[in-house]
Amino acid sequence: MKMTKHDEARECVNEQTNSSRKTLQQYIDEAEATEKELERLNEVVIPKIKAHKFDEGVKVEKELEELKKKEIPMKALHDENYHYFTCPKCGIDWGYTCEVEEHKYCGNCGQRLEFDTEDWEEEDEE
Repeated sequence: MKMTKHDEARECVNEQTNSSRKTLQQYIDEAEATEKELERLNEVVIPKIKAHKFDEGVKVEKELEELKKKEIPMKALHDENYHYFTCPKCGIDWGYTCEVEEHKYCGNCGQRLEFDTEDWEEEDEE
């Protein structure tokens, strides 16, 4: 049976309609998948990110607090018989050959140091 031009046009429209329906269904499926992924992000991923940022923020605050404490000078301890001083924070001994005041921070823990060399000279004289 031979198709008329009208039948051919109808067949063409039907094919295009079916093709459009298929494409439309694909868009609907993708939208639903995206919606599910967004729900997962809101329920699982975003709270984890927020918790991580909070934990990192607390960690940074603690580190800053420690750094602030290290900036408060502590009096270095001096051994009257030898040319070295001891960090009062970590207890590490440091020898020196130059002016001791050039050592502003402990090379081990970073504690800011304070030197009262006048007391040291009095100790050396005794």
